[in-house]
Amino acid sequence: MRLRIFVFPAAGTLVWRRVETPFDHLTGEPKMRYLTTVFLAGLMVVATESASRATLYDAFADFSSTTNGSPNPWSYGDGTTGTSFTPYIAFSPSGVCNAGGILSGIACWNTSNNHEPSIGINTTASTLSGGTVILPTGVLYAHPGPSTDTILRFTAPSAGTYAISGTFEILDTSPTGVIGLVELNGLNVYSGTLAGPGASGGSPGGSESFYFVTALSAGDVIDIGVNNDGNYLFDSTGLTVDISATSVPEPSSLAIFVVGLICLASLGMSWPRYRSNWALRDYD
Repeated sequence: MRLRIFVFPAAGTLVWRRVETPFDHLTGEPKMRYLTTVFLAGLMVVATESASRATLYDAFADFSSTTNGSPNPWSYGDGTTGTSFTPYIAFSPSGVCNAGGILSGIACWNTSNNHEPSIGINTTASTLSGGTVILPTGVLYAHPGPSTDTILRFTAPSAGTYAISGTFEILDTSPTGVIGLVELNGLNVYSGTLAGPGASGGSPGGSESFYFVTALSAGDVIDIGVNNDGNYLFDSTGLTVDISATSVPEPSSLAIFVVGLICLASLGMSWPRYRSNWALRDYD
């Protein structure tokens, strides 16, 4: 690469000075290898920038008592997982929400009857217990209804690559069985039956986990549902969902890199290769 430095003396006369660099002596294949290296390095910069914009979503940490749906990417409702979804219309605070015998310390979204189906959260810093239910911290409380699933929905806010992981776990000491479901735009990507063992000793019972990575467009939906498997009694279920999203690189980032690469290649191939010296004038 030949750098040309423009010096503007007081008298206003332009002086050219040639400064040589190792790139000046590269031609043909060596120069192409050099440009390829620059290109790959640029791609790594763009990829690193994209990774740095990764966004994390946590269904428990992001739980909202005021917003059910947009602008919150999470929404809470019931229906048939992957087929129908009706947002819950009521939020019951602690002391009002009834979760299988736990009457205090849990708040939930529901259909306005303060009972099942519902999705809630332990609002305390310790494990709750009541009736046949054990509810630790750090998980959502999910309970299906007599004829509908309880559903946690995630709506992708932007296009990108999403890694989705989660766990269904039994919170009832006398479970009758549930089916955990995960649907992507109506397409089933996970189905697992939890029949036992039940919760005991202050800890949840049997559990099943899921994980998948997929490209999503803005507005795509992932439904995570709990089905009653034929009997909605004693179906208290713990639910965790974590999502890591890496957005598509912004056009501006790619444009800047591509324009820079084109300029570099153009200059590298068009600069003269002769070694004549530029006239250099000195001024007092």
